[in-house]
Amino acid sequence: MSKKTWVWVVVVIIIILLGLWYFGVFGGSTAAPTQSAAVNMAATTSTTAAQNSAIKTDLAALDAQIGAVNSSMAISGTPTKAQISAIAASFKAEATSFAKVSTELRSAATNAQTSGASVAGIAAALSDLNGQLSNMTSQAGTASKNVMATSSTATTIAASFKQLQAAQSYATAARADLQSIVQTLGIK
Repeated sequence: MSKKTWVWVVVVIIIILLGLWYFGVFGGSTAAPTQSAAVNMAATTSTTAAQNSAIKTDLAALDAQIGAVNSSMAISGTPTKAQISAIAASFKAEATSFAKVSTELRSAATNAQTSGASVAGIAAALSDLNGQLSNMTSQAGTASKNVMATSSTATTIAASFKQLQAAQSYATAARADLQSIVQTLGIK
C-alpha cells in the first residue's frame, strides 16, 4: 500500500472511533442525566457534608492520640523499656489514624475536584504526608525492636528514646500536612 492509502485508512479509523465514543460505546456519551441538576447537587453537597463531619471527627480523635503520645514522651530521667515499648505502640496506633484521615481527605479532594474545585497542592501535601508517616513508623518500629532485645543497655534505651523523639517530629510534620490539606479543601 502507498503512503497516501495508509493515511486515509488511519483517518477513517479515527473518525469511526470518535463516532463510537460520541455515541457512548467508550463512555463518552453526551446523553442527558436521568436526575435533575438540583438532585445531583444535593447528593454531592450531602456527601461532602458527611465527609467533612467524618474528617473533623477523625481529626479530633487523631489530635487526642497525638496529645497522649506527646504527654507520654514527657519523661524526666531515663525511660524504661516498658515506657519505650508503650510509646512505640502508641505511634503505631497513631499511624493507623493518620492513614484513615489521609484516605478520607484523598476521597474528599477527589470529590472536590470532580465538582470543579481547585485542589492544587493537595497531591504534594499527601505525598509529603505519606513520607512523614513512613519515617515516623520506621523510627518507632526500630526503637521498639532495639529496646525489646534481651541485651538492651542504658545506651540502647537512650538511643531508642531519641528515635521516638524523631518519630514525634515526623508526626508533627504529618499533622501540619493534614492541616494544609484541610485548609485547601475548606473544611472547618
